[in-house]
Amino acid sequence: MVAEVVTKNIGCENMDDMELFKLRQKWYSSEEVLYEIVKNLVGRETVFLEGKIEIPLFTKTGSHVRLIKAHKVEFLKKNFDAYDFYNRPNNIYNSVTYFENLPMASFSPTQRKIDQDNFFNGAGFDLCAKKYDLFMDLDSEPLQAKGKMEDEVEAKDVLLKIREYFAIDEMYANAKRLKKVLDDFGLQYSCKFSGLKGMHFLIKDENIFSKEMKFKDKVELAKTIATNIKIVEDIPCMDISIYDQTRLLKTAYSCEGYLVALPLSNEQFDNWKIEDMQLDVVMKNIPIRNRGLLERPKTKDPAEFVKLYGEERLKA
Repeated sequence: MVAEVVTKNIGCENMDDMELFKLRQKWYSSEEVLYEIVKNLVGRETVFLEGKIEIPLFTKTGSHVRLIKAHKVEFLKKNFDAYDFYNRPNNIYNSVTYFENLPMASFSPTQRKIDQDNFFNGAGFDLCAKKYDLFMDLDSEPLQAKGKMEDEVEAKDVLLKIREYFAIDEMYANAKRLKKVLDDFGLQYSCKFSGLKGMHFLIKDENIFSKEMKFKDKVELAKTIATNIKIVEDIPCMDISIYDQTRLLKTAYSCEGYLVALPLSNEQFDNWKIEDMQLDVVMKNIPIRNRGLLERPKTKDPAEFVKLYGEERLKA
């Protein structure tokens, strides 16, 4: 009952810009939150990108910074300082690829570009890329041709507009079908709200692919599996264009505006409402310490799943 009152009466849309600005700063200053974020960044390329919706009061524009190495909270903080994170409307992303010996790029913009080019276009990427998670991205379809919601909607008003612009209930129905498939096959996976209008499902490399499989073959198999699931299980909201070696996803526990990319338990998924993803509601109702991705336990061998959906790619 208390949680219901909080959700209805203390939503972000009822707070002024300064209150929301300070709330977001508080979230990203919390050691508990930063620890949970960093757990998802170990061995991953971390990226700062400008958010998709307007957040008032930021004094600078967003950044576009790749090849960040943030495997400890202190290193993430150093990058926050170096790129003025608290004064820019940035989001945090991480790679689907897991790297060993990921290089640390220079903070100098000129040298950093050289470092990035050398890594992605040279031999460095192939030498460091070791694992590739099976990432399935469900995204709400636009309801009508009105332009982009983010072109005219401030972050605090996103919940007032999202159902007007996007078929979010249909996305959620798709997510339920996908979750049932993963549960029926007893796979070890996690799911989270994407931070805006979708759901992310993630199966870590070691829980789906064989150790002997080459990295590039994993990328192709991931696309085959996602494509076949989309067709066979009727999940039109699944995005099958995302399967490449440098794919990024929104980092768990980071924010899109004032919505949290929150990992969901089974109970939270079954009772999911986008209103509960608001930053103030999450801060009041969800204990963050040591929460993790809330992976479901593995109950079956994934070989049957891979054989059924991974042998031959159907045409979407």
